[in-house]
Amino acid sequence: MASSRRDGTRRATVRGGAVMGAVLGFCLAGLASLPRASAEAPIKNPPPADSKSSFVIPAWAFDRGNVKTFTQEYADAGPMVAFGGESPIVVEYDVEFPVSGTWTIWICYAAAAARPVALSLNETSLGLCCRGASGTWNTSSAAWEKSCERWFAPGKHTLRLKRDNDFPHVVALRFDCSTPFPDGWKLDRPNARKIDSPLTYLFSRDVSVPKPDSLRLAIEDLMATFGPKYPNGPRYLSRLEPLSRQWKQLEEKARSGQLPLDAERKSLDEALAALAREALLANPLLDFDRLLLVQRGEKGPALGLPYNWQSNSCLPKTGYDDQIAVLSPVRPDGKLATLFKPDGGRFVGDVDLDFDAEKMLFSMPGSNNRWQIFEIRADGTGLRQLTDEQPDVDSYDACYLPSGKILFTSTACFIGVPCVYGSSHVANLYVMDADGRNIRQLCFDQEHDWCPTVLNSGRVLYTRWEYSDTPHSNTRLLFTMNPDGTGQAAYLGSNSYWPNSFFYARPIPNHPTKVVSVIGGHHDNPRMGELVIFDPALGRTEGEPAVQRIPGYGQKVEPIIRDGLTISSWPKFLHPYPLSDKYFLVACKPMPQSRWGIYLVDVFDNFVLIKDLPGYALLEPIPFRKTPRPPVIPDKVDPARTDAVVYIPDIYVGDGLKGIPRGTVKSLRLFTYHFAYQDMGGLLGVVGMDGPWDIKRVLGTVPVHPDGSAKFRVPANVPISLQPLDEEGKAIQLMRTWMTAMP
Repeated sequence: MASSRRDGTRRATVRGGAVMGAVLGFCLAGLASLPRASAEAPIKNPPPADSKSSFVIPAWAFDRGNVKTFTQEYADAGPMVAFGGESPIVVEYDVEFPVSGTWTIWICYAAAAARPVALSLNETSLGLCCRGASGTWNTSSAAWEKSCERWFAPGKHTLRLKRDNDFPHVVALRFDCSTPFPDGWKLDRPNARKIDSPLTYLFSRDVSVPKPDSLRLAIEDLMATFGPKYPNGPRYLSRLEPLSRQWKQLEEKARSGQLPLDAERKSLDEALAALAREALLANPLLDFDRLLLVQRGEKGPALGLPYNWQSNSCLPKTGYDDQIAVLSPVRPDGKLATLFKPDGGRFVGDVDLDFDAEKMLFSMPGSNNRWQIFEIRADGTGLRQLTDEQPDVDSYDACYLPSGKILFTSTACFIGVPCVYGSSHVANLYVMDADGRNIRQLCFDQEHDWCPTVLNSGRVLYTRWEYSDTPHSNTRLLFTMNPDGTGQAAYLGSNSYWPNSFFYARPIPNHPTKVVSVIGGHHDNPRMGELVIFDPALGRTEGEPAVQRIPGYGQKVEPIIRDGLTISSWPKFLHPYPLSDKYFLVACKPMPQSRWGIYLVDVFDNFVLIKDLPGYALLEPIPFRKTPRPPVIPDKVDPARTDAVVYIPDIYVGDGLKGIPRGTVKSLRLFTYHFAYQDMGGLLGVVGMDGPWDIKRVLGTVPVHPDGSAKFRVPANVPISLQPLDEEGKAIQLMRTWMTAMP
């Protein structure tokens, strides 16, 4: 696919899988020129190659040319070469053929549309190659085209690929000969271009392919952490050693500009994968024999994932092939059994297992054709609908609280996301008794609250989207509060542009502050994204709290400010479940061509497939066992009151008034927001275009004492913001968020 740059020049975008270019030897005198390559689509699996009579050159290892090597964009399965900014596009490879014989030359490339390339050898035309299409521009779609089958003499030759514009995405060149190579012969291309860390691309970017160093680190960690509970660690390391040596040999081969043959790669891949399954699934943290999960048909609407400015109420209610399933044993050969399957093709998801593992909550369309919260026993019996408060309200995404009450999100606030004309009905957090009674609203927010869960401390962790007076594409923050709604405060991401979004955050077991979360962008893939461990003890803004991205062992997590933050990154993640601060269960799609499966991943960059299923996405993994119940934080609200007390010890603490001399702030102006209703708004239907969005109503002013403290009463259950004022009543700063106090 060709992309147009903003400066008006066109660039051919290149995506290639395993590309093998054809280096052509000098034709013997009197031979006819090479016939044109077939216009048929290239094939994914060419005939196997023999290392005694074949070699492969990566396309980036060229000797001369004006192509550009792409290692990120379109290179989801390894690098490729494409248009580099100059026309005509030319790339040349100097190659020595060690013997004469019938040489078959293959070119591996990716192309969504045919872009034939002129092929020549020593300036003699050989016709056209790369005449087909592989389906996409990503290297994961790259396939092989048989470009030549001719008798060539031994010696050094120059192969050239040339096109005026819109170059295909070329990945590699492969040369097969009918005559075996001399013993000890090695391909030597001293002037070929190099690439940083060829090992990164040795077996493509597929993280499910084990890497020896990563596997060794995990085995050694399990031995050190669990001792006699992990008795076979030394044996696993012994089995790893010869595989590691073989890996290093192939790495050196790649550094010399020669890719390993498919057979070499496949053999090593399979051996490493078998060892990884055995060694890493012996992790003592996998001490449960049943795994709860959601099995969803791949053809279901949008995979049941709302866009990042929506929640469940925007999803179709039917058209799914969903069930809550149980995997046992928790291994690739485990069997999936149905615990609950809805009728009518309804969605089922947002599963939350009670701490005693005797019952679970989930979301599903119910009465009034609205989304409702349901509960079912662990054996699949006793289904009951808990919510049904109003016929025009949707409720979903619930979690159990340590007290036995239930937290959930609901559209009963009747607010709409303004930039989509209120079509996305905002869901705020509510609490109810275990039987569905005594519902009370906890959050009075402008935009959605998502993914509530309980921290180890007993406080609630959730995602809050902020919108007014701030760039709303970058403000889905992690918030915490007490289960009664008091003490609402930012946990991560306030006053930050990275990451744009936190989804499915969960606390790390036995740690006071660490969490793991999927991060994503705004106009990005729905809900899915990268997997990152955070610790607010390290800091709370931008990249400060980021401990590690998975995969990304030993690498600093760099905050990237981008709307579509993870749209082109792989692997993709959903629904992490931490077993410790190093090992995680997670729904993962390693590559574009992969299925969504359940994986065991770790901080050492190992990915072990636990289960996938053709035709289905396996999501929301939860160990089917009891878990420690966090402490119960007593309720402090007084429903009889309509106001609350706010106490600020020192208004000058923090970055908001950094540099403002003490004594400058004399008072605080308090105001509230009047958020837009459902099915209203739009860029021109609000107070300010893509800016303030909502009406601000002044409530009054309160004094600030000389020491910076202030204490005052405010209306309860109302979003309130502040403006510090000087002695003339002029605003010094604007609080670009809001607070909400419980009565």
